Amino acid sequence: MKRIVALFLVFVLCQICCGTILTRPFLLSLIEDKFDSIVDSSINGTRCASDLHRLATDLSDFKLWAMKMVDANGKLNAGLLKGNIHQLGSYDECLDVRVGEKGDLISGKYCSVYLEPKDIRNQYYSGIEPLVKEWNLSETKNLRAFFQSLTPMVGICVPKSCSADHLSSLWNYTEKSLDVPLHAIFREEYCSYKDKPMLPYKIDFYIFIFFAASLAVVIISTSYDVYLQLFRKTIKEDIFTIFSLYTNSKSLLSTSSSGNLTCLFGIRVISTGWVILGHFMCFKSIASNTNTLDIISEWRFHLGNTFLLGFHYAVDTFFTISGLLVLYSHSSEENKISCLALYIRRFFRLSPSLFATILLNISVVKHLASGPLWSEFALEFSGNCLENWWATLLFVNNFLVDEDQCIGPSWFLAVDFQLYLLSPLILFVSKKYPNKIFTLVATACSISFIYSFTVTLMKRLEFVVSFDATQEFYRYLYYSTVSRMPSWLIGVLFGHLLCRRNSQKIQMTKTLSFLAWSLSLSVMLGLILYHNIFMTNDYSVIRSAFFNTFSRTIWSLSTGLIIFLCSTGHGGFINTFLSHPMFVVLGKLTYSMFLLNCSVIYVVVGNEKQPGYFSSFQLLYDFCGIFVIVVVCSVAMNLIFERPFLSLINHLQRDTSGNLETAKVSKKM
Repeated sequence: MKRIVALFLVFVLCQICCGTILTRPFLLSLIEDKFDSIVDSSINGTRCASDLHRLATDLSDFKLWAMKMVDANGKLNAGLLKGNIHQLGSYDECLDVRVGEKGDLISGKYCSVYLEPKDIRNQYYSGIEPLVKEWNLSETKNLRAFFQSLTPMVGICVPKSCSADHLSSLWNYTEKSLDVPLHAIFREEYCSYKDKPMLPYKIDFYIFIFFAASLAVVIISTSYDVYLQLFRKTIKEDIFTIFSLYTNSKSLLSTSSSGNLTCLFGIRVISTGWVILGHFMCFKSIASNTNTLDIISEWRFHLGNTFLLGFHYAVDTFFTISGLLVLYSHSSEENKISCLALYIRRFFRLSPSLFATILLNISVVKHLASGPLWSEFALEFSGNCLENWWATLLFVNNFLVDEDQCIGPSWFLAVDFQLYLLSPLILFVSKKYPNKIFTLVATACSISFIYSFTVTLMKRLEFVVSFDATQEFYRYLYYSTVSRMPSWLIGVLFGHLLCRRNSQKIQMTKTLSFLAWSLSLSVMLGLILYHNIFMTNDYSVIRSAFFNTFSRTIWSLSTGLIIFLCSTGHGGFINTFLSHPMFVVLGKLTYSMFLLNCSVIYVVVGNEKQPGYFSSFQLLYDFCGIFVIVVVCSVAMNLIFERPFLSLINHLQRDTSGNLETAKVSKKM
């Protein structure tokens, strides 16, 4: 409990040092006896010191600018024992402070200051151990890490002339003089003032040139396409219209779809929405909330919230679809398939939008928000992309730790691309030895099962992704290609079954169809609800090992069964719903939505100026707005980067196929 008392003390000290107790006698005595001596002893002779002296003098005279600067500081708010540990103050009020002329100008500077005990962080947690037991919180080692990640923060407003080094010197002197048990962390990157450049990089200029050139190409291509539409009676396919908004918009909005796998559109959209909701939940749970401890002690135990906590199963749905399409999309090709052609096509199918998203995160997104937390957010995603862009583009970023990811969900693309390297082997076996495909899948899955089970036992890993997940869990299981392989291979298996039957309707009684649907949906529901067992019971390494090994495979089997039923004439109203034209259009945007959703969430959360209240209703309410924004941004990404390059790949592939056919005819002649 000493640490909790220290937490109260530091906020009171912050208020005293910043002059937030506005009684004139107290201020006069504080300024006369302490403030001047503390400033002179720590940062004497600096512009910051003279501005602080003027602040103290004008504050004692109740001048408006000084009162605004003091009023903008974070104050000890109610709800500290509920987890309201981010005292943000008034960001906008601080930045609006301005007094004096050019040579003697004082303007406001807002800084986010993080507080932590002088000793190691584990002792901080031991100080709140009685509260953990009192509030019935899970006592796992991983929840301890979650507690430690919630560092108390206070927003302070100081003159712009005061750098982070000045503030650090001032606090260190105060800390030693008054024996304050908490240490304050000042970083210049976490400070903001009006007209401050946001993380300026030398490459920013060239990135903006790139986007300007891209827009120019789109405008020229669109103009040329419109000219052809107006003045040419017969219009042949023209490569110069590939970047046309007119042509690409028609392609995007077209609801016609060939084949029997139209249910995939709805499954993709629903799964993407689930992923976005899950990402937003994770962001909000560690952002500024007035009831952070309620999330840990109550919210996560609620049975209905398991549908939010189980969002990670949507990733396995995408792996299943990806594996299924590997076989299904190449089933009609009679020619030998070049391994190099497969890899190049896959690389250039994924890379343009991925590359554009990386550039957006480096130079554009950081200018779209402002707030107490935004500097930290922007430093994280922009800095990560600047350093690790190469790993993301080469699809090896799943080997990076979670904090170093450039685009949060892009680890999925890395794992999927690495699994795609197996596609030539899969296609060869399915065509030459179709009966051996089951043996191949069973063998590969067995290797993955042994790996996942062994790693969970040796590392004592948890199963639940949110709150209890550690870096070891992400490294050895969640981002692991070997661990994710069964979900992809289950998709391959169902793709093989659909190819053998050519997706034709199979004979099945209504009773058997009903049982198949009931089995798949009930298994999915059971896997989601079982999260509550992990939350409410003590850790069991055996239970975690079994679920880390088999749960995602079982989910993929259920997903594959649903796709199989919908594609063979037994989908009923569910297939009709999943194949709705709305899903056909939105389904074409899912890749762009997948890439952009975290950037949008960063901007939304980073714009918050005050702590919010965390609840399921508020999550769903905010999610609706976020989903709309993601869709709008994805339309732009799809029309400018994704769809043009997809058309270009198809155009080149048709030319290559045409040349091959011509060569065959020439040989016969």
